Amino acid sequence: MLSPMVLRPSLGLQQRQRLGLTQEIKSSLQYLALAGLRLEQTLQDVVDSNAFLTVSATHSLHNETDWIARLGEPGPETVPAALRALARELFWRAEDRALAHILIDEARESGLLAVPIAEIERPQGVTLAQLQRIQEVFLTEGGLLADDLAQSFAAQARSRAAEGELDAQELAVILKACRSLTSLRAAHPDSLSLLATLTPCPADRLDLAEAVILPPDLILEPQGSGWIARLNPLCHRSYALDEEMVTGLSATALQQPQIAQPLKAARATLRALDARTHTLLRLADYLAKRQDAALRSGHAALTPLTQGEVAQALDLHPSTISRAIAGKSIQTPRGLWPLKDFFTTLIDPDSQLSSAALRAWLTKEIAEENRARPLSDAALTQGLATAGHRVARRTVTKHRLRLALPGAATRARVYATSQFTNRKEKP
Repeated sequence: MLSPMVLRPSLGLQQRQRLGLTQEIKSSLQYLALAGLRLEQTLQDVVDSNAFLTVSATHSLHNETDWIARLGEPGPETVPAALRALARELFWRAEDRALAHILIDEARESGLLAVPIAEIERPQGVTLAQLQRIQEVFLTEGGLLADDLAQSFAAQARSRAAEGELDAQELAVILKACRSLTSLRAAHPDSLSLLATLTPCPADRLDLAEAVILPPDLILEPQGSGWIARLNPLCHRSYALDEEMVTGLSATALQQPQIAQPLKAARATLRALDARTHTLLRLADYLAKRQDAALRSGHAALTPLTQGEVAQALDLHPSTISRAIAGKSIQTPRGLWPLKDFFTTLIDPDSQLSSAALRAWLTKEIAEENRARPLSDAALTQGLATAGHRVARRTVTKHRLRLALPGAATRARVYATSQFTNRKEKP
């Protein structure tokens, strides 16, 4: 005979680890992600609400630079407008751009599709496969125009793995968690920590606020055989604690919450700004050292460099590097360079061919080609092989499209038309 079940109360402890960010760290990361004038607008509100902060309103121009005349140039102000501008960079063919606009019309503000691509109403003659081909291109741009968050996360993870920011094991963990939205909610803690490094709003990469040409955050100048970087004084004012106000208060007054809290916030703001300045200058110095040849001779001389490599070298998290370069630029002797231009992927490990060098080579070869027999992508691939570079034809096609260069057949028609026009115009 079975004995009756007896229920007894018991106590138990369960320990869990959670990663938390203090308000000061959050503010520091927020300031780091903002470009110069955007930072100034944010800090102006902080100064207005905190009497303990003082600011120097004087700006000094060091030199006339090529960006001053372009400060008022407008840029895309909405996600659809920015996506259409991106489509003009990604696709040369008008047909492909028209297909891209079908997807863009169904985009949310987050950069994801409002409905799965299979449910989008297609014009007559447009197939699902055609739209999926266009979607695949957008997915490589930070998970844009994905059907859902899982697909966007998977695309972001693959891009970060290609950049060297994730290893194969981490990529496999993320892809496993992204197989369905259900698994994202019930994912293993290790998966969640990796997923937290991805953005649920891929439209953030469009950086709409910085679409307007802004003054550079940094200025890089030659010094001896190297370089020295400094903040651009035009968009970085000097902030300090009002020491006279602090010394004028009694010890009792300093302990009052209405005094102590603003004072603590003012000091935290200054520490966050110092950390931002320190990070940006360290980053600029490192990039200038690694890309010295490119700064002296042009983008074609860029050496392969990923955000993951820089993060490891500077002992920072890759997301910190991503925030530091977002929407920011630096004035160099060779003109204005977005910080993201210092990064380029490795195409061929054996010959150390970078994507920047590949684009420079393609531009030169197509500009100098025989107009009677334009080079096909296969011929360009063979030319690279002859030069000692192993590059897939689809890679050549991808970078040619990025340069907005048409295919060989289209170029042949353009050359023929221009020659016919020139003959007609001769007297």
